[in-house]
Order: sequence, then structure tokens, then C-alpha cells
Amino acid sequence: MEDAFDEVIGLALIGAAAFTAAGSVNPDGTVTVFDADGNPLSTIDAPWAYDANGTPSEI
Repeated sequence: MEDAFDEVIGLALIGAAAFTAAGSVNPDGTVTVFDADGNPLSTIDAPWAYDANGTPSEI
């Protein structure tokens, strides 16, 4: 799955503007999204989950 984030994510639409973005998985599990010029646009939180007992679960 990490390789998929290293490739172009795809076409994103914001209002009438469209752009291509790419992402990179960071060591802490977050993903940084970059614009076509390599500028960071956003960071997506690392995935997390809890089981039915409320115990943190690895994803």
C-alpha cells in the first residue's frame, strides 16, 4: 500500500480547479500530500482502531 502513496494519487477537484497530487507515507504512519511542485498540501493522520473492549488495535 505504501507504494501506491508514492505514486500520483490522482485528480482532485476543488471548486472548478483541478490538480494532480502525490503522497508519501511518513515513518509515523501519517501521509503527507504534495502538489505538482512538491509543496506539502496536507498531512493525513495515521490510521487507528479500537477493538470491542476499547483496547487499541494495530491496523
